[in-house]
Amino acid sequence: MNELKILDKLLTKVHSKFIYKFDEDNYGVIEDWRSKAKEVMQGRKFVDDCDGFAMTMCELMLEYGFDPASVSFIVCETETGEGHAIAGYTDERTTWIAENRYYDVYDWNKRSGYKYFYFMKFDEPGQWYKVNNDDGR
Repeated sequence: MNELKILDKLLTKVHSKFIYKFDEDNYGVIEDWRSKAKEVMQGRKFVDDCDGFAMTMCELMLEYGFDPASVSFIVCETETGEGHAIAGYTDERTTWIAENRYYDVYDWNKRSGYKYFYFMKFDEPGQWYKVNNDDGR
């Protein structure tokens, strides 16, 4: 299985179903981290923001057989200083990012302006790790 090809196809599929709306406007709370993988797998559109997009990507990676230790939910800051959530897939070389702001999977060391703060891997749900921004991990 070529995970990067699968990740790229999943990202395209999720983007085709995604309608952006802030959690506060959508759910009435500032943050609501829920996956909409079921909707995507059923071919339905979904409304959410970056955290819902990232959780959906993570769940779909797991559904498609990715090793849970290689799938992560990442909290970061964009080049504009805005808080952001993204999904990551880590292989032996780097962490590859799939997110709502970009339509291509990218190496997180090559996205200028982002600061990565914390990540949770899906083999240890609820356990958060601080990112060392010197090497991107």
